[in-house]
Amino acid sequence: MEMTVVYETVYGTTREVAEAIADGARGAGATVTVRDIADGLAERAPDLLVVGGPTHVRGMSTAWSRGKAAEDAPPAGAHEGGGAGGADAGVGDDAHGGGRDDADEATSQGVREWLAHLGTTGGKAATFDTHLGNPLAGGAARPIARALRRHGRDVIAREGFVLDGGKGPLRAGELDRARAWGAELAGLVA
Repeated sequence: MEMTVVYETVYGTTREVAEAIADGARGAGATVTVRDIADGLAERAPDLLVVGGPTHVRGMSTAWSRGKAAEDAPPAGAHEGGGAGGADAGVGDDAHGGGRDDADEATSQGVREWLAHLGTTGGKAATFDTHLGNPLAGGAARPIARALRRHGRDVIAREGFVLDGGKGPLRAGELDRARAWGAELAGLVA
């Protein structure tokens, strides 16, 4: 079974979740490719396409919300807290390092824009997001799933991973949960 995990991130923890999902799926025997949204579309359709991103302003990011997040992002490779204080800016994203060097890169394309260029080839898909633990914070996984369905995908699963505050990091145990979910996804499609 071939799986591609595509993610959007500004600060790094959505990437950490994507990698953990991939690790879990590999452990269950899947062949997995992990791609940043900025890398564009994959050359061929996998058996399962997994798409994830941070929750910004209760849904998928926009150029504006990515710009606000990038203003507060630590330099690439930094390993300390940073981020766009969720309650003040309305932006809850992944945090604690792995930021982008260039704010223009962070604002140029997110999941929303990537989905606009996705073909209608069908196939199975799953979605995930990183979000604040408050139910009023919303999530990006549901709107990503709706967009994938509009592109002919059969969305078989959706999951959210909780940040420990507006600036992250992920809550304890979330990466283990992501690995378990990756293994579960591999089993659903195998």
